[in-house]
Amino acid sequence: MEFIAPTPPAYSSFNPPDYSFNPLPGEQCIQKTPLQAWLRHSSSPFSFKENRITLTLRNCRKERDLPTYGLGSSVLGEVAVEDRDKISSVSVNLQGQILIEGPSQKVVMFSQRHRLWTRDPLQNELCPGKKITREAQLIAQLRYHPRVRPPRPVPSQYIVKDCPEDWHEEMWTVKGSMVAPPEPLVTKCHFHFPSVRVFTISDIIPFHLRLQASSSAVETIMRTYPPTHGATHTNLPVYVYLLRQIVVESQGTRTSGEMILGTGKMILQSTIPVEDTSSGEQSLSWDGTLRCFTTREVTVKDFMVVSLFAPPKTTKDSSSHLRHAIPVRLVTEPWIDRT
Repeated sequence: MEFIAPTPPAYSSFNPPDYSFNPLPGEQCIQKTPLQAWLRHSSSPFSFKENRITLTLRNCRKERDLPTYGLGSSVLGEVAVEDRDKISSVSVNLQGQILIEGPSQKVVMFSQRHRLWTRDPLQNELCPGKKITREAQLIAQLRYHPRVRPPRPVPSQYIVKDCPEDWHEEMWTVKGSMVAPPEPLVTKCHFHFPSVRVFTISDIIPFHLRLQASSSAVETIMRTYPPTHGATHTNLPVYVYLLRQIVVESQGTRTSGEMILGTGKMILQSTIPVEDTSSGEQSLSWDGTLRCFTTREVTVKDFMVVSLFAPPKTTKDSSSHLRHAIPVRLVTEPWIDRT
């Protein structure tokens, strides 16, 4: 029996539809990535001249009057030298350094040397006799500054009932004693802050803090730290601040440093504690804002820290059981609307 394969169905030819990045009537743009300003406007090259050597750098942007490079950028440029007949070789060395504040420390992360050109000894041979070798160098400072933006904007104030998804609640219990007078204390902390967790260094970060404890503990707190309703004050039983931790590991050596970036301004909601009828405990609440006042081998960690009965300090100087650190991220560029 002979098998006959079925013929495929006939298809009519058609032209593909036209596409455009502009939405048609009834369509809407969901998300787009705008071209960065420094890419739209090509910057003029940077030139450095020293010791009869000229270095021209391209493919960079200008920040703080320095050639600046982002994540994954390539350093491109040209080297021009005078008196070429006297040159035997040309080399370039790219070195990366990190300055850690705290105790000020400079760490060399890498140093890469490449030879760009070497004179052919068989051509243009120099006259025989005594040869004098002299090295001339040019030092140019570059800046590595990657740009990162938050995925969405930061709420302007704490209003959890309107957009609960914009807020994250961190809860923990502190067991310890007050500094003065020394009295055992068990406090439940409820801390609300923007759920985005990524902030620009210029952002004003709103937060809400509620402390819940027994009636006697709340009375002791209010007696030790007399509250002022509706105004910020310095004599606080609790502090909220931003802490940056930098850890550098290079050539088997580990270097670390910490710095306090900003301290929160807090306003007590009411001088009369709110009582929880179900548990018999009382609570005090504050609204506040935070803002920076500074701006594998390298690890940079940012934290939002809540500290009871102790002003802002680094982790090495703080009592861990009275301090709670929440990881956040601080970036250089503000959020932009991509719609």
